[in-house]
Amino acid sequence: MKKLLFLFIILFTQNILADNTNIITQTREGNETKYEVIRPEIFNLFTPEFALLYPSQVIFLEAQRIMANLKSSLYEHTTTIDEYNGIYNTDCSGLVGYVLKYALNTHYLPIDAAKIVGTTRPLATDFYNFFNNCLTTSDTTLNPTGWMKIQYLRNALPGDIIVWDYKDDTKENTGHVVILVNLVEKFTESVTINNIKYWEYKVRIIDSSSSTHYQDTRNLPTNLTGQGVGCGDMYFGVNSAGEIKYSKWSSRTSTPAFENFAIGRAIQLPLMNK
Repeated sequence: MKKLLFLFIILFTQNILADNTNIITQTREGNETKYEVIRPEIFNLFTPEFALLYPSQVIFLEAQRIMANLKSSLYEHTTTIDEYNGIYNTDCSGLVGYVLKYALNTHYLPIDAAKIVGTTRPLATDFYNFFNNCLTTSDTTLNPTGWMKIQYLRNALPGDIIVWDYKDDTKENTGHVVILVNLVEKFTESVTINNIKYWEYKVRIIDSSSSTHYQDTRNLPTNLTGQGVGCGDMYFGVNSAGEIKYSKWSSRTSTPAFENFAIGRAIQLPLMNK
């Protein structure tokens, strides 16, 4: 099924590149970033009705489409995306924001509205604060933003968004945010850190970063920069309940990074539940 999906995306992309002439360019400058996008209308694969009915699937499929269309990418805090030429220069929050803004705008708007005052787009800390304040229910009469918080990593699904907010406010970035591809493996043996037991998962994710994860597409010979948008494996440690408490960037032997974690899932909006 996955191979057929990738083949469809690649063939579809190749066909539209030759025919499309309707290029939409958006340029915006602000305090935090320059935002420039060239996105032909034909790249919008999902109807509004499909996006509203299957929002988390749209996030997953749009991330996969970007991976199939990707020709070059750099990790930059400015956002410069040219769909026509397969160029994606952005950071982690810029990538996730881009996916939501153009493929699932109804779900992007409440996150954008809640962002830090003075920034032109949501940053990792904005995603964390937003998801952390959502309820752990898909009942949109109680949780009307179109998002729910997933408390336990074992319940995460493709298209969910994992974000962590750095506890160290002196870091250049506010945190990191990734799109979940799948939970690859849960390791059966526990890891003890400061007399507390944790269990680790290997998780396949899509993000934009300045360095690579395990078995990362940014390590391919065709990628000369080893950075930008790509897909790789990270490791997450959960407590006895199943809540994420730390991450490891590219190896189980890496030093665990204990941060503030949240998982968000896009759900149907109240209008679609009537």
